[in-house]
Amino acid sequence: MLQEVIILIAGLLSLSIVVKGVIGFVKNHNEEVQVLSKVNEKKDKSHLDYSESNSAIVPNEGTVAVTKEDLSRGNLILVNSENPIRAYDESNLVSIAENNEGAYQIKDKSLFLNKEAMNALNEMLKDFKKVKGNNEVIIISAYRDFYAQEKIHYETMIKQGVEHANSYVAKPDHSEHHTGLAVDLGIYHEDGTSSEYDGTGIYSWINENCYKYGFILRYPGEKKDKTGISEEPWHFRYVGKIHATIMHELNLCLEEYIVYLKNYSYYVNPGQGIIEESKNYSIYYIPAEGDITYIPVPESKPYTISGNNKDGFIVTVLIS
Repeated sequence: MLQEVIILIAGLLSLSIVVKGVIGFVKNHNEEVQVLSKVNEKKDKSHLDYSESNSAIVPNEGTVAVTKEDLSRGNLILVNSENPIRAYDESNLVSIAENNEGAYQIKDKSLFLNKEAMNALNEMLKDFKKVKGNNEVIIISAYRDFYAQEKIHYETMIKQGVEHANSYVAKPDHSEHHTGLAVDLGIYHEDGTSSEYDGTGIYSWINENCYKYGFILRYPGEKKDKTGISEEPWHFRYVGKIHATIMHELNLCLEEYIVYLKNYSYYVNPGQGIIEESKNYSIYYIPAEGDITYIPVPESKPYTISGNNKDGFIVTVLIS
């Protein structure tokens, strides 16, 4: 009899444990459903807010796969002391000498630049010549490979000391010039003399208007704590018109802009309310995920994808 009672009690305890487990599972499941519901509701709301505020039709979504190597490709790659170039890509370089349209001079025929940046540079300096009647700007530096940068850094250390070299000249693999998207300007006068480009006088037009052509002044003096490089009024970096304009209006250097864009995901416009042109664009950040990252993109709208050379990708969509 006692044995039967013990068996009965053990059975009841087991049943109680099972019931509690089921109740706990149902409770947890319901909580998960509620959380997911709130997340989806937030996503839907964000989606609607974007389309309504921009008066644009949000395109159907597709996906495109990008690789870890693509992190180092695109107009928005960040190369600095903390982010070395991952790969030297010379496939889109063109000769500046062969593409010079007569609005500026070049140091020698060995200079090359990214093709898209080349076209923008021509437009900017042609307009400068038209407005100011001056073609004394000279391109003194553009794309550099590892060995060219190593030589410049070493020679600067020998001539002007380590501190000066580290303040003004990036170490090999850490130079903007490795991207093919950067140019250094100088002045070559009609009398055969030359001078340093400081962005003052008539040349201030270039510094003040470069963003309209997709360029940024890469190393402003007040941003040294962010860029790690002292002021260089002669160094311009191509990032594309819409990005250059947003950076100009918000007074952001490239380091700051890369961080700024991480606040924006699909269908969100980081330039809305800042510049009129931004209403035609969607710009968003997607973090990299291992060897392959799947990025949501519109199926019927033109877009570009740029790695940031760090931890993710920036998509720029032309909505209208």
